Amino acid sequence: MEITREISITPKIIISSFLLCIAHLADILPLESPFLHHLGVFLIEGIKWYQSCSNLAKTRKQGLATSESSLAQMDAQFPAMVEQQMETQRQRIDEVSSTHQQIMEKFAELTKERQLEVNEEISSNVDRNSFRFLPNLEFPSFDGCNPRNWVKKCPRYFALCKIPDAHRVDVASIHLTGKAETWFASYIAVRKNVDWSDFIVDLCNRFRKELGSKIVEDFHKLHQLGSVEEYLEKFEDLKSLLL
Repeated sequence: MEITREISITPKIIISSFLLCIAHLADILPLESPFLHHLGVFLIEGIKWYQSCSNLAKTRKQGLATSESSLAQMDAQFPAMVEQQMETQRQRIDEVSSTHQQIMEKFAELTKERQLEVNEEISSNVDRNSFRFLPNLEFPSFDGCNPRNWVKKCPRYFALCKIPDAHRVDVASIHLTGKAETWFASYIAVRKNVDWSDFIVDLCNRFRKELGSKIVEDFHKLHQLGSVEEYLEKFEDLKSLLL
């Protein structure tokens, strides 16, 4: 049964083998032999090569040891580094959250203040905001004739155009013409802050007297001279003046 054994050939074994060969050859060959000389040179170069290999191996071994030590140190420090980084991130998140909360509180405060300003502005300008005219609706003019009919139309205009009480006399006065306009100029000159109810009473008292007797007379003289429609139309006109 053969037993095989693996032999690891190292530079040290090779050099030892060379030295052994040179020693045997020195016994056989003369010392001045060129062959021995070349063998000696080859052996010296081999020794240098061996030393270089040994130094390189030591350097690599030291480098590996240093790397392993560095890796072990890094492994030991890694959990602490991770924990430190996480703590730093948590602090930054807390700072950002605090800043965001402050911004939101400030925004809510500004929004509330602005809403209060808007509400105050709306409250202070409620009359102005409600004082709107319909573009295709004309206010009835008054020249002194048929004051009751004119007074009946005015409230409908005020309601449709949402004109406040404080401005009704001013709006109506703009649409007075003829003797009604002349009367109003002298009327308003001696009065301040006239409200609508007082104004229409004074206006009707002023201009009704001129037409009262004439309307009654026309009403009694009313006869059907044309068609029934014409008679009814004239009757309704006189009736509206009397009511």
